[in-house]
Amino acid sequence: MKIFTISTVVAAILLSGTAVSAMPAPDGDLSRFLWQGKRNATIIDNDRQRAVDAAVKRMEAGKPARFVNALEAVGPDGGYVPDYTFEAKDLYGDIDGPDGELWFYQGFINYEYVQISDYYTEERPKSFEVSIYDSDMNLRGTIKDTFVLKENEVRVRQVSVLPIITRNYFNSDDKYEVVVTVIVNPKPSGVVPYSYIYSLGDAPGADGDNVPVGVIDGMVNDVLVASTGDSENIIMTFIHEYNDSGLTEEDIYDWENPDDPEKRANYWQYNLGNKIGMTAYSAAGADGRLTEVFSKTTIYYQAQGNQQDDPLSLTMLHDGKPVIVYPYYEEVFYNPFYSPIDDMSQHLPNNLVVEIYEQPAPGEAFVLKQTSKIPVIKASEDDVLASYYAVGSFRGRDDVVFKGDKADFFVVRRDQTVGDNERCSFLAYNADGSLKQTIFANSDSHLPLSNLAGMDPMQLFIVNDGKDYIFNFFNLRTFETELALNYGLMLDGEDGEPDYIMANVDRTLTPDGKSYLFAAEMRVPGYDDINDINYMRIAYIDRDGKVDHIDQVNMGNNVNYATLYLDGIALQPGTFHSDDKQEYMMLIKRALPEGSDKASEEQLLIAQAADKDNPAGKDLLLLGDCEAGSLAIIMPMYGEQNRLAVIYTAGAGSSRGTTHYYNLPLDGIMGIGDAVAGDSCDISIAGNTVTAPGVIEVYSMQGVRVASDRESLDLTGLTAGLYMVRAAGACVKVALH
Repeated sequence: MKIFTISTVVAAILLSGTAVSAMPAPDGDLSRFLWQGKRNATIIDNDRQRAVDAAVKRMEAGKPARFVNALEAVGPDGGYVPDYTFEAKDLYGDIDGPDGELWFYQGFINYEYVQISDYYTEERPKSFEVSIYDSDMNLRGTIKDTFVLKENEVRVRQVSVLPIITRNYFNSDDKYEVVVTVIVNPKPSGVVPYSYIYSLGDAPGADGDNVPVGVIDGMVNDVLVASTGDSENIIMTFIHEYNDSGLTEEDIYDWENPDDPEKRANYWQYNLGNKIGMTAYSAAGADGRLTEVFSKTTIYYQAQGNQQDDPLSLTMLHDGKPVIVYPYYEEVFYNPFYSPIDDMSQHLPNNLVVEIYEQPAPGEAFVLKQTSKIPVIKASEDDVLASYYAVGSFRGRDDVVFKGDKADFFVVRRDQTVGDNERCSFLAYNADGSLKQTIFANSDSHLPLSNLAGMDPMQLFIVNDGKDYIFNFFNLRTFETELALNYGLMLDGEDGEPDYIMANVDRTLTPDGKSYLFAAEMRVPGYDDINDINYMRIAYIDRDGKVDHIDQVNMGNNVNYATLYLDGIALQPGTFHSDDKQEYMMLIKRALPEGSDKASEEQLLIAQAADKDNPAGKDLLLLGDCEAGSLAIIMPMYGEQNRLAVIYTAGAGSSRGTTHYYNLPLDGIMGIGDAVAGDSCDISIAGNTVTAPGVIEVYSMQGVRVASDRESLDLTGLTAGLYMVRAAGACVKVALH
């Protein structure tokens, strides 16, 4: 039996220089399915940002560079310093803590250095140490251990912390549990994942290492918290992969004799032996062992979608009960191919089978409740090589819509086209597998837009009409396009030149909360040639497609490249600073003066746009290289206390970083904490009346100002809910009933 992820022969498919019209093979990297959690918000690496980057890449293909001049940094006015600094680490991030809190982890890896050749020394992880901090940055415990490889294993490839803290899941004591995922490379190739479970607070052994309370073969692909008020129920899904064909790579291909008929026949059988196994567990029982509640195995080439960009399964709650949705192809997706250089083609006819399993009660095995078969139809256009079908790649769990005991589905059809491009269509299917509606067809890119209070959910579909890109703002309740906008804005009238927007688009409520505007990064920066200043421009477009206004953010000069962070929270007033002005966060690659140690550096800028009070704008935070190293990762973390993590690394290729945490907002006034009236502030609340010196402002939790007055303010007219009251340099949270 042979473990695989991407064998050398499969890799050869990717490297063999086949024709541009050939269908690409999935890369088979199991680690892409490692569960990353829903709270992690790394702006460089999250689902939405990846979609934005992919859309921008398509739209920018063949166009001249946006920033053409090597345009000195503007000094920040704020001078804010980190609230917390953690020493250099390899592992860092946020983690879902108990009771809905956002916790944090920091850790480092010790390496062994193995000289592979005169030119290459390999860095192999040998041990790790991880510290867990609660939402107030208090240290809650540290775990450390040394990796032990099996006889057929070569190295540890990847170490990560499962981004959720559990208790009473893996064992029955009352200690918090931390899972460390370790992926190793076996001989001759492939990966094997393990999940090591540790109890936080356990005393280390004589060697100083913590002893795992359990080890599971596989890694966590999904976590469903199905706990109720009177019982805790967490479902974790683990996946692993293997090859049960009994064949080795020597059995299936000979580069010197590629037409060997026996090896060619073996090659397809080897591919059919590649399997993905999935097992779901409920919490450990009285015997201390996890309770297996679901198990399924699929041939790798029967996994839904294109076997690399689409989820393997979905978990959710329906009528309070945990549900597992397991989609797969009824037949292997590809026609047989017999060597890594053979052309691949789509096998038809075929169906996407969607099975729905339900757990009757906590701890019990899941039971099959529904099986739907959706016909897989290859698109008829001549440039389409294959059409992949998947559930969960459009809106995640919301792609499964229950109507009573039966579920309908939203399906993404990926049409792979010549040149390794794709067009996506979005389809709605009934429970019986019949097509209900084509929602949107032949989109080049698609992006979710932020959910706004009182507004219908919305998606952006971008289409190339052969000449221009059209941005279709699509209502997901009515299934209608509310606005089809040419990406070339005619700011100077129809006789002027178009001014283009990027695919970096989201929406934000208007100040009165009754409507919204679309915010879009402009492709061409503004430039003040008198003062030598480059401006990032952000266009605000109303629901009729008219430009409401354009904000300009001073980026200084010597700007080689810049990208703006746009999402619903970043666009809320008070996220980065407590006044009512809009702040923006962006990453800048800035050219350094001649004679510097390097040509450029990455910088983080948080700034307000230019206005009549500050004609050149106002920088709140400008960070670049410092004693901690070079800027590497930016992570806004949204919880009870919003924070911004800024991670620096020691140099190119280094994984070890020092993390600076900034509480948000930077001036500390609008932070959502546990402050109550009378605690170190001059705000007092009696009944529904707020009193404080000066101006009193009340904001909804969506950042909309809903009331204001001086000295005294009556809240009686506000609807029940949670509000933020800001006055006298302080902010308190108020619940109205």
